[in-house]
This record gives sequence, C-alpha cells and structure tokens, in this order.
Amino acid sequence: MTQRQDLVQPPLPATLRAKLTAYRQRLWSTKTMEAVFGAAFGLVLSYLLVFGLDRLMETPGWARALLLGAGLVGGLVILPMQISRWVAGNSTLLAVARRIAREDIATGDQILGVMELTTNKQEFKRSPELSIAAIEQGEQALRGHDLSHTLPGSRHLAWGAAAGLCVATAAAALVAVPEAAQNAFARWAKPLAGVERFTFARLVPFERNLVVARHEDFGMSFDLDPGTESSPALAELTLADGQHFETSLEGGTYHFDLPGLGQQQVGQLRLGDYRGAVEITPMDRPEVTAVAATIDLPEYLELPEPLTKDARGGSVRMVAGSSVSVVATLTRDLASTSWTAGLSRAEGAELITGKALVEQSRDTQLTWRDTLGLEGSVPFNLALRSQADGKPTVITAGLTPEMILLHNQTTAFTVNANDDFGVREVGLDWEGFGETEGHDVLATGEKLLGLGEPDARKLELTATLHPRMLGIDPQTLRVRAFAIDALPGRERSYSAPITVHVMTEDDHMIWLTRNFASWYDEAIEVRDEENNLLKANEELLALDNDVLATANMQRKIQTQAAAERVNSRRLGRLVDSGSGLLAEAARNPQFNSNTMDDWAEMMAALKNIADDRMTSVAELLADAAAAEPSKAAGVNRATPEAGGVAAKPESEDKLKLPDAPQIADVESDFNGPDDAKGTEAEAPASTVADLAQTLKELFSRDNPVKVIGT
Repeated sequence: MTQRQDLVQPPLPATLRAKLTAYRQRLWSTKTMEAVFGAAFGLVLSYLLVFGLDRLMETPGWARALLLGAGLVGGLVILPMQISRWVAGNSTLLAVARRIAREDIATGDQILGVMELTTNKQEFKRSPELSIAAIEQGEQALRGHDLSHTLPGSRHLAWGAAAGLCVATAAAALVAVPEAAQNAFARWAKPLAGVERFTFARLVPFERNLVVARHEDFGMSFDLDPGTESSPALAELTLADGQHFETSLEGGTYHFDLPGLGQQQVGQLRLGDYRGAVEITPMDRPEVTAVAATIDLPEYLELPEPLTKDARGGSVRMVAGSSVSVVATLTRDLASTSWTAGLSRAEGAELITGKALVEQSRDTQLTWRDTLGLEGSVPFNLALRSQADGKPTVITAGLTPEMILLHNQTTAFTVNANDDFGVREVGLDWEGFGETEGHDVLATGEKLLGLGEPDARKLELTATLHPRMLGIDPQTLRVRAFAIDALPGRERSYSAPITVHVMTEDDHMIWLTRNFASWYDEAIEVRDEENNLLKANEELLALDNDVLATANMQRKIQTQAAAERVNSRRLGRLVDSGSGLLAEAARNPQFNSNTMDDWAEMMAALKNIADDRMTSVAELLADAAAAEPSKAAGVNRATPEAGGVAAKPESEDKLKLPDAPQIADVESDFNGPDDAKGTEAEAPASTVADLAQTLKELFSRDNPVKVIGT
C-alpha cells in the first residue's frame, strides 16, 4: 500500500478537549473550596474555643498558642497541600486523563489512546489513515460518556457549612459582646503577649505578687472596675494549702481578712466569670540594725570635725544650737522614708536625714517602707536632747587654806580645769584684804597660766606664786584660779578662794613662836589629862578582883577606856599640828636648827605614844571590861619570858587572883627624847605608869619653848 504523504496528524478532538477541560475545572473548584472551607473552619474554630474558654477560666497562654497553631495548620499546611495535589497535580489534560483512568479504566484508556494518537508522531507516520480513523472512532465512543462519576468525592459543602456556622457564631459574638469578642481575638492572635482576659466582672488592676509581714494577720482588698458589666455579690479566695475564704461586695470592694502566713502561697480569686491568681509572699519586716547621729556643734566652739554618736539607744544629747543628722541602717533596701524633724531620703538600705537645728529638746520619729512595700514593725523613736553649754570647773591642788607664804619664796601648785567642750584660758588672780603695815598697799592682779584648744576638755597646769616677783607686799591675799569658756559673754569660772598670808621672815618667825607656844600649852593639857587617867588606872590596879567584877566597876573601866581613846586621838591631832609647824619652821632660815631637831625628836616620841602606848592601854581596859571572871585581860609582856623585867610585886599578886578580870597588860618601857634613839630590843619594860612619866619628861617645865630663833 502506498502511504499518503500529505496527511497531517490531527489534534485532540474539540469535544474531547472540552469535556476534559470541564472535568478539570470542576475538579479544581470542588477541591479548592473543600480546602479553603476546611482551613477557615479550623481557624475560626480555634478562635471560638479561646473565646469560650475565656468565659470559663483564665486560658493559659500556652493553650491559646496551641489553639492558634492548630487553626493555622489548615491554612498554612493543608490548603497548600490540597492545591498542590488537586490543582497543580491536574494542570494538564494528560494528568486529567490519567486521573480518570484511575477511576474508570475503560473510559480512561480510550481517552489516553486518543491522546496518544494525537501526540505520538512516530505512531502516526506508520499509519496515518488508521490513526485518523482510530481518533474519530474514539471521539464517537466518548461523546456520550459522562465523566462526573470519575470525580473524587468532595466535602466542600459540609466544610463550607461548618465554616459558615463558625463565622456566623464569631460574628454573632462580635455583635452581642464586642469587647469580649475583640479581647478574645487579641488573646487568640497574640497568645504570648500577656493580653489580660476580658471578663464581665472586672477588677481594678492590682499587684499580682503581694508581700506581707511574716506570721502577721493581713488584709487583701480588690476593687471593682467602675465600667464592670457584672457585680457578683460574693468573691472567693482559695490558697494553695486548701484554706478557703469568702467575702461579700461592700462599696465596690471585696475585702479578705487572712491569718498570718509563714510560707509562700498562691491564692486563686474567683468572682462571677473573673478568675485570677495572686502570689502571697511572707517576709520579715525591715528593722533597724544601726543608728549613727552626726552632730555639728555651734560655730563658737570652733571644732572643725563633727561629733559622731551611736544612737541605737534612742537618745542623743548635744549642746544647744547644734545641728544633727542621722543615718539609720536597716535590713533591706528602702523605697521611702520620713523623719518628723526634717527631710530624709533612702539610699539602698540606709535612711539618711537632713540636718535639723536643735535649740530645745524634742522627740522625733523615723519611719520607712522597703522596696517590697513593708513598713517597720514600729517607728524608731529618737529623742534629741538639748543641754546648755556647761560652765568650766576649776580646782587647785597643793594650796592649803590659811597657808603661810614667805615674801621672797615660791610655792608651786597644780590647777585643774575641766569643761564639756574645751577650755579657752586658765589663769590665777589675787586680791589683798585686811590691814597692811607701813606703806604696803593691798595687791590685786592676775596672770595667765595657759591656753586651751577647742577640743581640750581637760587642762592640768603647774602654777607658781612668788609674791616679791609679782610685786605683792606682805599682806593677806585671797587667791583663786579661773577658767574661761568658749561661750561668748560667759563669765569666768573660779576655784574656791584660798587665803594666803604673805609674810616677811621676821613676821614669820614671830608667827611661829606664837603658834609653838600655843601648841606647847595644849601639849601640857594632854599631859595633865594623861596624869589624871594614870591615877585612875592605879586606883583600879589596887582594887580586889571581887570588886573589879562588879557591874559598876565594869562600867567605870569602860569609861576609863573611852577616856584613854579620846586623849590618844587628841595627842594624835597635836602631833599632826606640831609636824605642820615644823614644816613651816623649815622654810624660815632664821629658825634655830638645833631647836628644830629637838622638836622633831619630841614629835616622833609623841607619835609613838599616841599610836601605840595610849591605844594599847585603851584596848586593855576595854578587854578587861568585857572579860569573864577568872580571866585576865591582856598579856604580861614584863615577864622574863617576854624579854622584859618583872613587874612590881603588887601587880604580880593581882595577876594571880583567879576569880576576877585583871588589868595586867604591861607595856615595854618608852624612854624620853634623850633615850629614844636606842633600838626597841634595848628598851626596858615598865608598867602603864610609864606613859604618864614619859609625858612628864617630854613636857617638863624645865624644857619649855624658849629661844626659837637663832
């Protein structure tokens, strides 16, 4: 058979092309709507779930994020996949034919065969006539076929209805409760943004983390928002440990009274559709650990540095006119402070006040609030005590009242001055009084002893007084030390005045002679009194023991002992005054040195008598008065065994009496001034009569005060 060379390969028949094109369009539209409606349903449904959950509870951010993600899966994952599968995957007529073949093999094969003949050039060249005939035959066979039965099942109507219902529900919510719908949309669209949930019962924003004082009852108040759409009558609070509290609405506020807590708790608050949580953290209150007061003293004191005092005791004393500031250290950083005396501020854990002028005493308070909102358990009471600048005190040491000072000699003494805030000057002044002889005039004058520093609170100065060098004639002076304070206008402070008798050597000699004579006369009186006591003692020695044992004699012995003590003390004072006269005599070169030696020996002997002999006799008599019958009072130190010489036979007889107390304490001998230079071991023993005998020798009329001068 000869092949015709002019035959051209025909295209796909128009009817078949139109049928396949219509099939493809229907496939695209149904599957696309199905994907779109499904994605819309999932997205709107996730929003509605957030809206619904928010009406019942505080939907957590993570839950809203999961719902949003699930809603976006349809639009971001399923929809592209569906479009890729049904639209992109069936974009050509050949792909559509193959899709039909998978559903209907016979019909699909016919379509694929026709499409093969219209596109395969090699096959057409082998037999053009047969190819054209086969194409026409296939077109005729497919012309009456409906391809709709090969379309995949589609749920676009169901998905469309579901999506429409969700959209309608969302629209209805937007119309009915626009604020709630918009709030739910914002919380759904931004699940992690912390958008507060809308509730019909709304509260004024409050602190979600509440810090309270540990183990102290406390209250919590929640105020309704003025724009709330619902005002529930009751509110409930449930703590993590199971404690449950209810309260009613009063004046737009729900107030809970809670017991003290020791550990952190989370409370769940519920009223109407409102759900909220508050974290309650118990903490110790901030307390004061240290308080320091800085005192700026008045300018007249000239102290360059302020004083710092520990004020933890709650009181600070300062001189009137000072300025004080306070630094209190607490256990926690502070947010606010106050001081009733002036300004204050917080710096970390320190409460720092401004300066306050203190003219008069007053009580102040420090209060504070820490960064957690806790106040101190009690305010810190700080008393500012104002005191006047005290006067200086000044005393002299080394000057004796009614002292004698030779005109050409110097006396040295000490002046001590004290002040609370420093002594400025210390000096000495004098003023003559009484009568003067000849052309002498009453002296007045002063001299500066030393200057102090502003912070020198105590001065100890050595002072001298030389009458002739100071131009003071012999006379009687009234001498005082003085101190000057820093307080402007304050008068001087003076020491107690000392009377100083300024004398020439001749006047001093006359004074010594007169006083030695007076002293001698008094010594004679002591001697005479001791003689009288001696006679009484001898009378007691002569009595029998039975007589001594009577009550009257015992009282007499006690009286005798008391008299011995009195005379002993009088003799002691006499010795002291005599020693003072000797010291005065030593200052005058006109005094006879030999006479002074004699008098010094006499004083030593008298001191021995006063301290030892007369005291021993007084104690002896007292022991005898208190002794039981048949017991001797005292110890016989005149026996040979005691190192002395045996006493008189009469005394020994008295010692042997067994039934009465005895006066038998015998003293070792005391010699006169001429024999006093021997040692104690060499002194012979004697009876108590030696006391009076010694005084007789010392104050013999043969040894009066004669020539004192040279």
